[in-house]
Amino acid sequence: MPSYPTFDNTEFSWDIKNLEILRTEASENNVVSLVDWVYTGNCAVDYELVYGEGLKPRIASASLSGNTTLGPPNPESFIPLNDLQKANVVSWLELSMNVASMQANIKSQIMAIVVPPIQPTFNVTPSWGND
Repeated sequence: MPSYPTFDNTEFSWDIKNLEILRTEASENNVVSLVDWVYTGNCAVDYELVYGEGLKPRIASASLSGNTTLGPPNPESFIPLNDLQKANVVSWLELSMNVASMQANIKSQIMAIVVPPIQPTFNVTPSWGND
């Protein structure tokens, strides 16, 4: 019987696709109001563990994408658009989203890729009987 990986070695990363900017918001200029993002998990999978000898490890990937609306800026911690770094945007996303749930979802997607669901089977007695 095959063993199944836990996918605990999955590495996650953010890709910020687009920032929607408001010219003026709460007395600040060029304020990020919406972030389009992709959150990806990459996992080195030991296919030999799952399917038997002779298969090399490969990377399995899955992702989620979406957009997140941000609230009004805090004047005390506002970062001008020209000074904004990816790490700033990622921290805003991680504060406003359930990252643990997103990671579990991505690991489930990877599991479905690596170990496809088994089709249920059932037995039927032929209508002609056993003569």
